[in-house]
Amino acid sequence: MTGGIDISSDLIKSLIAKHPGRIVGAKLTCGNVGKLQRLAHPAPASPFAVFAGKSDFFLPALIAGSNGVIAALANIAPKAHVRILELYAAGDMESAIKLQTKLSHADWNLSKVGVAGVKAVIAEFYGYGTGKGRRPLGPFDISTLSAEARDSISGVVEIEKGL
Repeated sequence: MTGGIDISSDLIKSLIAKHPGRIVGAKLTCGNVGKLQRLAHPAPASPFAVFAGKSDFFLPALIAGSNGVIAALANIAPKAHVRILELYAAGDMESAIKLQTKLSHADWNLSKVGVAGVKAVIAEFYGYGTGKGRRPLGPFDISTLSAEARDSISGVVEIEKGL
């Protein structure tokens, strides 16, 4: 965890080499698919997995060698993320791109609301949880979402519920 400090692929590779077997993966929220590609190929000598850190670039990350995704939107639409994996594995890039586009728009809008917003979205669309973030986050009022944000997120929820 680097808290907003962007670590280069060179430094990550250097740390992996200095601490073999102790650094086993990286979640890249920076969105730098080139960095992800450099970390995945060639693979480090010790076991190491690299993950996309946002749904926004999940499919491009898979193409670059990502082992998967660790993302907020995956809490709301896990089946849709699995579907991207299935479409990619099957070579159905047209369908994968269409779904990725929907995930990208929803992820962008979800990124604006934070953890409390994710909880509020789950409570609103799935009917469980309180929708409130723990302190110091406090509550998020789902009615404050723009129509565009609500539409993009609800569109992905509809896809999720249909899978």
